[in-house]
Amino acid sequence: RGNDNVTDWMKGAKQRKKQKRTKKNVLLPCQTAKTSEKFDPFLQIGQSVLTHPKFTRLKLSSQLVYERMVFAYQVARADAMEKAKGNQRDIITFPFPERDFKKYGFSSTTARAAINELIKAGFIVRKESGKYTRTDNKYQMVNRWKQEG
Repeated sequence: RGNDNVTDWMKGAKQRKKQKRTKKNVLLPCQTAKTSEKFDPFLQIGQSVLTHPKFTRLKLSSQLVYERMVFAYQVARADAMEKAKGNQRDIITFPFPERDFKKYGFSSTTARAAINELIKAGFIVRKESGKYTRTDNKYQMVNRWKQEG
């Protein structure tokens, strides 16, 4: 009799897995500047990163730039997953152009210094430089900071 319950639960889990998620992520009023129920993409970073000694030792400007870069990565990853119909396996690179520095209130000097600190600390790598082609630099998130002492 106990096995029947497990089997029924597993069948139900398989059916639920096949269903598309329709529930919207609802943000609290303190989490969004929007006044309507329109979609508002959000940033997701674990508490373990925010409180990790390697992260807390970064300059505050570098922490803030990292958060914005995680958001840019999330957007690039979602785009790649959509294009690949969920089978995305390539390494995801993402741009973080100078116009984004300004959008988030960073000067070019501050943002570049923060990006260099993040590279040195092992949080990101610069995969493509647009210096000579006048295109956006491309970055990749890495976890080297977790392995280094």
